[in-house]
Amino acid sequence: MQIIPAIDIQNSKVVRLTKGKFDKSKIYSDFPVEVAKNWESEGAKYLHVIDLDGAKKGKISNKEAIKQIVQKSSLKVQVGGGIRDINTVRDLFSIGVDKVILGTIIKEEFDVFLNLLNYYKEKIIAAVDIKDSKIVSRGWTKKTNVDYLNFVRKLQYVGVKEIIFTDVLKDGTLTSPNFKAIEELLNSTNICVIASGGITNIKDIENLYNLRNKGLKGIIIGKALYEAKVSLKECISRFGD
Repeated sequence: MQIIPAIDIQNSKVVRLTKGKFDKSKIYSDFPVEVAKNWESEGAKYLHVIDLDGAKKGKISNKEAIKQIVQKSSLKVQVGGGIRDINTVRDLFSIGVDKVILGTIIKEEFDVFLNLLNYYKEKIIAAVDIKDSKIVSRGWTKKTNVDYLNFVRKLQYVGVKEIIFTDVLKDGTLTSPNFKAIEELLNSTNICVIASGGITNIKDIENLYNLRNKGLKGIIIGKALYEAKVSLKECISRFGD
């Protein structure tokens, strides 16, 4: 299973939000590239980077920090937050980003999303972000009436191979993931899933690891690492691929 540490960037700093609320951020470092290299030193192969300013503004805003992370580490970096047009996708791949995470563009410009998916194929990850089982977009600020299971079935139908599933109400709370929703998703589709949001301790990770045969490809760990609730090195040693 992929064990993926997260770096959320706001104003060029590493932060964590609570429940996706931009006014509830805590700064952990002024130097994203140093944090990335630290996770690499603990055995990480992958890195999840979200441009929070980009998610809020609808346009990548921390490109230089992302570029430094990519160029100064050997990590396979997946990036999301404000990626809403073809040129931004091309630009991110040109600086060495491994995969891009698309969310809002799926809901608002589906034809553009399909073109990107057809061209870049497995380099595209779809973000499935929910509140109360309904899809949210635009940096988690806009709630829709779309059921997440129906949404994922549609993604599977058009050829999406991989999604990141986040229950926003769990994100950054250290209250354990939404296991019920994750299991429903795995039981209802054949798509590869990366679970995010709410991981609190090693037991949470073990419980998610036990879902890998149902299609759980990986997990993203954020605040639990920054608050030293879990050790990345231990997680990778016990559960990593």
